[in-house]
Amino acid sequence: MPTMTTKTKTRKATIIIVMMMSRSWVDHKESSMEKLRAEKKRKDDLKKWDDRFTRDMDVDTLCDLLMAADYLDGYELVVLLTQKAASMMRAKTVEEIREMFNIGNDFTPREMEELEKRYQKMGIIIEPLIEPLISN
Repeated sequence: MPTMTTKTKTRKATIIIVMMMSRSWVDHKESSMEKLRAEKKRKDDLKKWDDRFTRDMDVDTLCDLLMAADYLDGYELVVLLTQKAASMMRAKTVEEIREMFNIGNDFTPREMEELEKRYQKMGIIIEPLIEPLISN
């Protein structure tokens, strides 16, 4: 029976080590992928729960919860509620938003004219935005 040389033994040991390392990597990757799939499912479940939580929320409740979440440093809840507020304001006029959130107009007609002039100098036309504000 032929004897193995040191070089052959070293090469076989290297191959075994490389195969073990490869298997270790594959096992880790499979485990990581399972965790990622579970995490994605968990995130999807949380998203569905968040959607149900805010679905029929009225403005007063939204504002109260938002203030409480901010006070308690509940970052994720603040983000969720501000996204809900943004979706409630989407495609609404300034007047509708003011009414929805019970925000009064504290600009005088003169102040509104000054704002209009300032924005016109910058090339921004705000007339469609001013009319609902002045009418209050």
